[in-house]
Amino acid sequence: MNTKNILILSIIFTFTIGLYAAPSAFAEHSMNATVENAEGSSVPGCEPDCFLPSTVTIGVGGMVTFANNDSAAHTSTSGTGADGPSGVWDSSLVMMGGAYTTPALDAGEYPYFCMVHPWMEGLVIVTDDHSATTSEPEPEPEPTPTTTSTSANTVENAQGSGAPGCEPDCFIPATITINPGESVTFANNDSSPHTSTGGTAEGGPNGIWDSSLIYMGSSYTTQPLSEGTYPYFCMVHPWMEGLVIVGEGSATPSQAESSQAQAEAAERIAAAEAAAQAAEEAAKAAEAEAAARIAEAEAAARIAEAEAVAKAAEEAAQAAEQASQDRIEAAAVNEKIEITMDFTNDSDVQQSFALIVQIKDSNNTTISLSHVTGMLGAGQTLDQVLSYTPTEAGSYTVEKFLWNNFADPTALTDSKETFSLTVS
Repeated sequence: MNTKNILILSIIFTFTIGLYAAPSAFAEHSMNATVENAEGSSVPGCEPDCFLPSTVTIGVGGMVTFANNDSAAHTSTSGTGADGPSGVWDSSLVMMGGAYTTPALDAGEYPYFCMVHPWMEGLVIVTDDHSATTSEPEPEPEPTPTTTSTSANTVENAQGSGAPGCEPDCFIPATITINPGESVTFANNDSSPHTSTGGTAEGGPNGIWDSSLIYMGSSYTTQPLSEGTYPYFCMVHPWMEGLVIVGEGSATPSQAESSQAQAEAAERIAAAEAAAQAAEEAAKAAEAEAAARIAEAEAAARIAEAEAVAKAAEEAAQAAEQASQDRIEAAAVNEKIEITMDFTNDSDVQQSFALIVQIKDSNNTTISLSHVTGMLGAGQTLDQVLSYTPTEAGSYTVEKFLWNNFADPTALTDSKETFSLTVS
């Protein structure tokens, strides 16, 4: 561990103790502060504490060290995600285990954010209540200058390569061959920011080139390259890997055309596969809709059949009742008359009942009163019969009642049934 790393770790340790032991005292007296990236802050959900702490207060001339202990690369950039950088400071990409210290700050409030993950926001408050002075931070290394390409060797970022799944063609083309002394231009047409960094995700940067963040619509051109093989990757999205091969006489005037033809063929294949998948999904949807219609038609047919059977049974019952009524209405003296009543318990519990038949003569005098009681199970239907034998000719009125029981004369039907009887 070198001296610089020891100093950074010491600052982190001191800040953490001060923050959790006495945060108000720290805010009053500390000239400098350390802010860490919350673990997992490379995906939304850490708000508002994506930086820990999200708000720090220091004195005039103080500095803030941003230490990245998260597994993803981050930046600390003054400004806001909505309005963009303010230009006070910009850490560029800080890899895991790395750190960045701002310049000495004047009094004021400084919002800041991560340019790679703009939902990460924080605030530095600089007050003039502090009189301590600090040493100037070490200057940030100058970025590798962008050079002008000596040939039309261009690599683009695949659309959607900011998420895994584009492998192995996250750079298009993933492998490019050029002549010694030529450069490669990396053009970002994707919506996510990317880097082109010499090296591998496993071994890290090799220092040959590093584009830093390239935003949508921007590009970066390497310095002229000598003969050799140059793997590269995106530091923000390490599943993106590519290869530059530099060989004497290996690039031909038709290479760009060949690369373009390959890209166009890949696009046509992707479009055809998408169309085939859409057609398959449409066929499945049509099949499901047809099956649903068949099932609906079958259900409607079964319902119609059941309704027809029920209607036929009801008509048969009405016809039988009418025939019985006709026989009763034409009764003779001393001929036994059967008076029927059928009823159904539509509830889901057992039901007691009392069937009462009352017969009155033409003077409205009751001459016969008979009944039968019992229990009817849930859903059960009963066809009950009571008999009467008239002894004199005349006109009579027959009334049928259905009650709960004699102790609780609650009617179980909406109205009593009444019909006339003529005895000759």
